[in-house]
Amino acid sequence: MILDDLAPYWTEVEQRWDRTVRIVDSATSDTLPRTIEITEVQRHPRLAEITPMMIVGDRFAGKSALFHRISNSSGYVQQRTKDHTTHKVVIRGRKGKVNALVAVTPGQQVGEEFVDGDIDAWNAMLQPPNYPSGVIYVVAERMTRSWTADEINIVEQQRAAMEAGQRESLQRALEEAWRDSLDHEPSPEELRAKLPDIDQEVDRRTPSQSEQYWQLSMDNECKHFELIARRLLESWGNGSAAQNAWLIIAVTKVDLHRRNQLDELKRYYIPNPSVPLSPFGRLLSDFIRGFGSGPKPRLAILPFAGQRENFRVLPSVAEATSQLDDTRFDALQRTFNNTLGEFCGLQS
Repeated sequence: MILDDLAPYWTEVEQRWDRTVRIVDSATSDTLPRTIEITEVQRHPRLAEITPMMIVGDRFAGKSALFHRISNSSGYVQQRTKDHTTHKVVIRGRKGKVNALVAVTPGQQVGEEFVDGDIDAWNAMLQPPNYPSGVIYVVAERMTRSWTADEINIVEQQRAAMEAGQRESLQRALEEAWRDSLDHEPSPEELRAKLPDIDQEVDRRTPSQSEQYWQLSMDNECKHFELIARRLLESWGNGSAAQNAWLIIAVTKVDLHRRNQLDELKRYYIPNPSVPLSPFGRLLSDFIRGFGSGPKPRLAILPFAGQRENFRVLPSVAEATSQLDDTRFDALQRTFNNTLGEFCGLQS
């Protein structure tokens, strides 16, 4: 459970999520909020103070799509890059502006651990004095997919191995429970007669392929966040850095979820002191507790959608379709940009 003294911290995070959902639900062309403008530029003014930022997340979460959406760029092409991409941007509010250098990081290769190049590049950005003032961490809660046949095969192998382990463990547990229910040691004939019933129960309890893939995707997301959170804690752990730092967790592809599923997303990503924490919630709670009694970074967890497209995580999984119209897409972007601007000290 989360320490009681952090309850107000999480309440503020949850309230910001709820405000965003209300704005999107009620959005019309006449009620869209004014927005912070984020524009990519060729160069910053000479001698301008530059704010370093970072967009990071697991593979295929939608990091580049998010950047191009919030900066109104039309140049997004869905592809994977092994290199960190940097963008010079100007963030403009009603009064004032911020010059920023935004680094968009690649995800690791499917089926591999984090490669040395990624770690070196992250370390270069996550160590004083170059650590980012702000980080956008992109999550997609199951809605990640592989792009090539080789990657699909790797993910299918991982899923099949996970299923085999689950079935073996379940079969062993069911057989032991049956043996314990008897008042004698079953004969080989009794065991052979019982095995079809056990196999049938194993089939019934084994998650579907879609559920297995989603679990695999969420496990990978947690592993990735745990690594980044540890490095951020090392970077922001001193008081002055944490006091001025911020983290926005962008829950992307929410347009692929039904409206009543948004509360499930909120419960999964935002720690709540009154209920057991999700795996991601535990990691995030540990990260914030890691700052101890000192200053903590500002935190927002926001629903987001980078682009509208029907979505199929694997050929064997049913396609998900976008649930939002253009106006609600715009509302998501505007509330996200306004939060980013607010964290940078700007007013929309």
